[in-house]
Amino acid sequence: GCGPQDEYALTPEQRAANPALPATFCTSDYVRDYLSITAPIERWGVSGRVTADLSDSVQAYAMANFVQTHTDYEGTPVQLRRATPPLIGPQVSTAALALPVYICPDGIDCETDPLRILNPQNPFASAGSQARIVGHLPGLVETNDIRTRGLRGAMGVSGDLGGWRFNVDATAMRVRTRWIQTGVFYFANLIHAINTGELNLVNPELNSQETLDFVLPDNSNTSKSTMLQVQASVARDLFELPGGPLQAGLGASIRRETVNAPSANPERDSEGNPTEVFEDIDPTQRWSDRINPFGVIGKRTVKSVYGELLAPVLDTLDVNLSGRYDS
Repeated sequence: GCGPQDEYALTPEQRAANPALPATFCTSDYVRDYLSITAPIERWGVSGRVTADLSDSVQAYAMANFVQTHTDYEGTPVQLRRATPPLIGPQVSTAALALPVYICPDGIDCETDPLRILNPQNPFASAGSQARIVGHLPGLVETNDIRTRGLRGAMGVSGDLGGWRFNVDATAMRVRTRWIQTGVFYFANLIHAINTGELNLVNPELNSQETLDFVLPDNSNTSKSTMLQVQASVARDLFELPGGPLQAGLGASIRRETVNAPSANPERDSEGNPTEVFEDIDPTQRWSDRINPFGVIGKRTVKSVYGELLAPVLDTLDVNLSGRYDS
């Protein structure tokens, strides 16, 4: 039968036009049944601030914010024909996925293994032929669970001391994103489960949850970013001009930024450990290209100084000179 899909019976005219066609087809509307225009988003947060007068002309504040955003949505059915991401190493594809003639307990070189048996799932095994496989695993879809948490704190002092107007502020922020994806093949596990006969592709509904978890293991990845900034500025009126007071201001800031967003699908060696050594790469030790293979890790410090001079030389003419330097 068609399982969760819709069944379509050909009309007599359609059968007459092509007698080789089957009497019925299984159809699926991917847009209607699986895809989302906008994923559901749940967002909540909390913030607080306290302000205090340190004197008649000086004020201080402190504040904190926390926000969490959660997105959870499903993708398309698990597709049997996929490929590993094409990065610097060799690529593996299941475009020619087939059930082998023989299966064996360890799933390695079954054709020469003394414990091999004819593959009971392969209807052509006794003839020495493989059975080509194409399609999706029914009832299984890709899922995405993304949760981002942001925490920010700030404090500062501002006021007027002896005619000098000043501001000093400090800000710290941290954002953490956790992304869990399910329903994506891990190639080494898929190949092993096919070669041992553990994965049933003839009647996929008979697979145990343990087997499905093995060939479709969850992918969990966490990325983090931080920012710490301190800035200060002073300004005052210097003397009077025909249009008003000559005003001058100076400021400086320093900002530290970091990001640690490792690849969710890195290249690995034969032991399954992430590696950057080209000769050690095992192309089967990866999820398919449905898992993002790219990552970024870095940090930087930005230093800035700036100044401004405002000269109202006439009632109808202001001159503004300003400059900034960032490193």
